[in-house]
Amino acid sequence: MKIFFSQIIIFFFAFLLPLFGQGYSGGNGTESDPYLISTTEDMELLADSVNNHNIYRKNQYFKLTNNITISNIAIGRTSPVSNRFNANFDGDGYTITTQISHGVFACADENSVIKNLNVDGEISGFTSIGGIVSNNYGMVQNCNNYATIFAEAGWVGGICGQNSGTITNCSNFGKIESTSSVGGIAGVNNLNISNCINAGKITAYSHVAGGIIGANSFIQNKEVIVEFCTNIGNIVGGNIVGGIIGQTLLSNPGIITNCVNYGFVQGNEYVGGINGMANNSSLGLIHTITISNCINTGVVEGNNATGSIAGSIYYVTITNCHYDKQFCIHKGVNGQDVPGVSGHITRNMVGRKLANLLGDIDWTYVEGATFIQSLYPQLKVFSESPDERQSDASKVGATPIFLYDGIKD
Repeated sequence: MKIFFSQIIIFFFAFLLPLFGQGYSGGNGTESDPYLISTTEDMELLADSVNNHNIYRKNQYFKLTNNITISNIAIGRTSPVSNRFNANFDGDGYTITTQISHGVFACADENSVIKNLNVDGEISGFTSIGGIVSNNYGMVQNCNNYATIFAEAGWVGGICGQNSGTITNCSNFGKIESTSSVGGIAGVNNLNISNCINAGKITAYSHVAGGIIGANSFIQNKEVIVEFCTNIGNIVGGNIVGGIIGQTLLSNPGIITNCVNYGFVQGNEYVGGINGMANNSSLGLIHTITISNCINTGVVEGNNATGSIAGSIYYVTITNCHYDKQFCIHKGVNGQDVPGVSGHITRNMVGRKLANLLGDIDWTYVEGATFIQSLYPQLKVFSESPDERQSDASKVGATPIFLYDGIKD
């Protein structure tokens, strides 16, 4: 009888082991003493705890302490809500190398924080795939994707497949391909993305591709904000292609501000250096989408509804946006210059030529002894970034090519 009860107790504690966080490489799950993730086995234990034991893990903390490799591991499930990751994960600058069909986190809930994590390797799956997290409802910050990502049916991004939370200070350097809704940072964005940079090639074989976001959508009664973002990657798609955002379709307020595209943008129709197509989907709300303080210096190619800032807009207000007209043969919006959009030759965009319009708070200007030694304006968040890959990417993107300039501006 004693042996029987001993076996029950052993089984009971073995079942509870993942529930109480024992079995990790150390820590007790508090902010000052987080659970330590040092091995692939630790990641497997975390995934099992969240996915199979309904562990909500609110206000618990995890910290990566080594570079590790994983396969067939994805933390969190979309449904039920109790199986979403809802804790704090600090990558501490380490890299997870993957060969999986989802993001490292399949679903992160509204109280989650995922930060300081790098992902490399290959990710290939069906739909809603991101390098860091496939479906995000929480906070993702200071994360970088270097992995190559492919999704058969779209909703794919370097950081997040579908974002309904906040993504800030993240970078993508990986190549991303899918049929539709492809973005360097997020495939589909429903809320806030800021201080993000894309340097990877983004390809949508069918439609909707953007350097930062494939498609901007909406959450009921929530304002969508995209700000301080830079693209230097090549963006290629069929229809609805943008240097920053492919498609913005909102019935609630949307703000796109202080963004710059230095990359090549190519598509068939609805192609723009900043936004391919931006439409207010509610006729009762006039001018609730604004595009302001944005720059495009990249070549934009399209056959129809193509512009250096936007391919097509509907009930959208544009202010203080600028493009290099020596490289953009299509004017501001749908081949026409509209109020709020100005085209300049290269020498009138470099150095401090736009400083009086953009200001010195958010932008930096490099002015050489001659205008040929000057750079295009850069966002401070990248030009002054402690991350060398971000600052180098910003400088490379901002380096102009000077064509014959004996023309009238």
